Amino acid sequence: MRAIAARFQLARQPLQFVSAWVNVLKLRFHEQALFRRWEYALYASPLDVDYFRQRLPSGKLYCLVNTVDMPEPAPLVSRPGNAPQVVFVASMSYWPNNQGILMFLRDIWPAVRTALPRAELKVVGRGPSPELRGFDGCDGVVVVGEVASVEPFYRCADVAIAPMQFSVGSAIKILEALAYGTPLVGFEVSTVRHGLRDGVHAAVAKNKVDFEQKLIELLQDSVGRRRLSQEGRTYVQQRFARDSVVRDFRAYVDGVLNRSEPGAHAASAKGELQ
Repeated sequence: MRAIAARFQLARQPLQFVSAWVNVLKLRFHEQALFRRWEYALYASPLDVDYFRQRLPSGKLYCLVNTVDMPEPAPLVSRPGNAPQVVFVASMSYWPNNQGILMFLRDIWPAVRTALPRAELKVVGRGPSPELRGFDGCDGVVVVGEVASVEPFYRCADVAIAPMQFSVGSAIKILEALAYGTPLVGFEVSTVRHGLRDGVHAAVAKNKVDFEQKLIELLQDSVGRRRLSQEGRTYVQQRFARDSVVRDFRAYVDGVLNRSEPGAHAASAKGELQ
């Protein structure tokens, strides 16, 4: 429902406005019906748990985060004289990703190129729209499209970006970039869902001007990139690595099953929010 509400905010035409609002009301009714039917529920981020906690005070809610496999770390190599490399990896057919990268190309990238005229941006992922493809070959932009592996693009990038201005659940693209050790610049609306702290795990921007400034500064600061690379990767490994998330969730499920047996003791799980 929160994704529909975001689109509702973006609606420019009266019919779009009404249609989005009707969908919000329908989904709100559907949520209430599900709350009455189920005792336990899983959500993808702590923010979603907080949102639904207000609507289901007596329910058992568990934050089952998205996970990533941890690739082998690659050392960040300073490349003096080389063009600064920026990458955005995502499914472009998903509207927040498409809208985010189009906004970035129109409102942020020109200032980056003014400050760093040789900077290059690679847009990687399936389903780029015709409008997005129109930027291919202009001002250092390469719209790559779908690839067999994203690893070479992360390995070659100085900075990854997350320009989505609306976000629900958990964004694999953010976790994936950090897992590869690629320093990240993203808007607060997306990074806060993963508990990322500005200047510690990533560069977190409050608005477009802040995003522009943080990206330019990070592209010029090899020491800062190395620090964010190490801290971001460590954070993802501790919180979102697949093995540990699966282990905690199994403990949670065992606890739920045991509670249904007479005399059983509840197992504890890191992700459970009471």
